[in-house]
Amino acid sequence: MIRPEVYDKIERHFNQRALQRLAETEKVDFSALKLALFPYQQEGVHFAAFKSGCIIADEMGLGKTAQAIAAAVNKKRIFDFKRTLVVRPATLKHQWQKEIERFSHEKAEIVQGFRTDRSKQYRQSNAYFLILNYETLLRDVVELKKNPPDFIILDEAQRIKNYATKTANAVKSIP
Repeated sequence: MIRPEVYDKIERHFNQRALQRLAETEKVDFSALKLALFPYQQEGVHFAAFKSGCIIADEMGLGKTAQAIAAAVNKKRIFDFKRTLVVRPATLKHQWQKEIERFSHEKAEIVQGFRTDRSKQYRQSNAYFLILNYETLLRDVVELKKNPPDFIILDEAQRIKNYATKTANAVKSIP
């Protein structure tokens, strides 16, 4: 008899190996961006593009946002992703939208309005990037489980550093 977590561990191992092989053959395309990245940023994008999860922890002001956007755009091309969810503090929602539209050719939409409006955005938006804050994520976690993104970017991820919080559990529960 094999415990279920063994199957999960084996699946993660094979997925990781597949990503490693893909990283050896697939090239990260920076031509889809509207800016030129520095070599260290390109390295960060290449690293993030072929991981199921990672942390970009450069110093403040070194372009983590640009790297995250570039990684998401490359994941769209390489893996045919349809949606990236950007979760950030409420004060940064318009800044993220401007940065996405300044650095890429992708559409970014801020999730806002009444619950029915937000629900419709999750289901019907044609924007590749949906931007919401941590508080909205807590309120909409059920809807996000029904309409999961392909990729999640957490800005100011220290908001979930305590794994026992409601916010951390909500983020982890999104498929």
